[in-house]
Amino acid sequence: YSKASKQLGSCVWNNHGIALAMNGRSTEAMPCFLKAMKTLDRGYDCSGKGETMECMPPVFNLVLLLWRDGCKKEACELYLKERGYKSNVSKAKQGDTGGLEAEMRKARAEYKSSRDNMVDSQSPN
Repeated sequence: YSKASKQLGSCVWNNHGIALAMNGRSTEAMPCFLKAMKTLDRGYDCSGKGETMECMPPVFNLVLLLWRDGCKKEACELYLKERGYKSNVSKAKQGDTGGLEAEMRKARAEYKSSRDNMVDSQSPN
């Protein structure tokens, strides 16, 4: 399969999971998100602007589903693992919070930048 068809497959599984979750069918939605995660190419251009970036909608959707269904510990662990924060979390549990604090600053800066870019792109020329 081509890279594009794998991405399309990931989108289909993700969207199917969303439809199931929105209809209260969490147990059926979870495998869809897992299949979407399995076929997801993290280096894919999710923006359509020729930018390579982390593309994590199925992970995020599964995390939200777990959280909504009361599996908060599992949701947090999955999110941190998939975002690459796991080692910093382990260190933080041992009292070394420097790495996790640096990751949080980085995440805030990325969020602010993407939010600012979105606002700029929606402004009339």
